[in-house]
Amino acid sequence: MMSTKGWLSRRPGHSAAAIFMAAALVAGCTAEAKQGPGGTPSGAGSSHEDAAPQPFDVFLGAELGFIEYATKKIRDACMRDAGFPQLQKVSTGKPARLFEELIVTPGTFMPASDELARSRGFGRDLPAKPARLVSKDPSFDQNLERCGKQSWEAIGPDANQVWKTYFELGNELTQAMVPVYRAHPPSKVGESMAECLAGEGYVIPNKDHWVKEPSINVFGVPFGRHAEPAEARWQPRRDAGDVQIGPAVPPAPYVPTEGEKKLATAWRKCGTAAGFDDFFLDMSMRQQKITIDRLETQFTELNPQITSLAKKAAALTEST
Repeated sequence: MMSTKGWLSRRPGHSAAAIFMAAALVAGCTAEAKQGPGGTPSGAGSSHEDAAPQPFDVFLGAELGFIEYATKKIRDACMRDAGFPQLQKVSTGKPARLFEELIVTPGTFMPASDELARSRGFGRDLPAKPARLVSKDPSFDQNLERCGKQSWEAIGPDANQVWKTYFELGNELTQAMVPVYRAHPPSKVGESMAECLAGEGYVIPNKDHWVKEPSINVFGVPFGRHAEPAEARWQPRRDAGDVQIGPAVPPAPYVPTEGEKKLATAWRKCGTAAGFDDFFLDMSMRQQKITIDRLETQFTELNPQITSLAKKAAALTEST
């Protein structure tokens, strides 16, 4: 069964856009930052660098991610000095852009290329996960709380609160895009896609309904699954009273079925010709602009603070 952390959602009632977009918004959360989304998973989509300029570029996701990375690096050094080097051993070692999935790319609404459609179908690999650390040591837990607090204070007296406020601003941008995910393209787009798909051998039952709500779920095509790495099955020992470290989990590759790959290729061809992706790209840009205009005051106030905190964090981590 495909995870909800890929493009494909087979729950009933989802629009065609939601098939490709909704799950990307919950992908990439780190184990330690469960408040919201993190990075976009690798695979059938395209990277942030592929995106055209857009209103959501004003959101400083890279700086937000670097501040989080820096506080953890400072915290882990503090823990090492307290006699607990385990966190440094499981550190991912590099910052991540937070909320990267908010940026619309060529792969947001359908496979980014014919090659990816043929090789990945509608799926994406799940990203790697850092090693798990499980503590049953009260001393470790007490020092972790102390070092975590000190790491934020080192960057600035209000750093943690500013970071949380900006993170919630990212969540607000995410929620503002929900109308796009729930939208349906005009019937003329659905009609054009239906005609094209029929030419590719995909006959649509109840066509009158389908053209209003295009869906990949009506063709009887089985979908693939993610190959679970053995490392993902690690469990800590129940009787242990110390600090345990599990293995890092490598990316989980998505393995599409042959039928899915063929359907994805046809869907990309027909969707592009019908203007399926153009409709959602245009709607996304309009919704982004409306949202940024509404939140202009918050960005004017918070962006300089986030930039300043990121510079302070960079200076501190150079010596850590």
